[in-house]
Amino acid sequence: MSIEWKDGRGKTVVLDERRWHHILRKHPEFKDHIEWCQSAVEDAIEIREDPSPDRSPGERYIGPAIERGLFAGMKPVVATTIKPDDTRFAMTAWTTSLDEPGTLIWTPATSPSPRKGK
Repeated sequence: MSIEWKDGRGKTVVLDERRWHHILRKHPEFKDHIEWCQSAVEDAIEIREDPSPDRSPGERYIGPAIERGLFAGMKPVVATTIKPDDTRFAMTAWTTSLDEPGTLIWTPATSPSPRKGK
């Protein structure tokens, strides 16, 4: 399994099976909710530099709040590392109600989305 999504800047983000299993092991709330990862990337409300040295260079995608269920109101976050070809690889994901650290790189207001009709 390998899934690719495009962010609001047109950058590719890849989630492979190994990292998906890592996410499920560390954050079981994502079971049956891969769409939270997809929404964090495709519908990001902001993208920030990832301050974690383990993912440097990296970015954090913060998605819109989850609307229903136990995690309603929480925002999904996908942390990526950037490869030399500029592809982002999802390393982990979590949900949060807090503001994420890191320098703000992008919001929908800073650049029009290449995805029409959304």
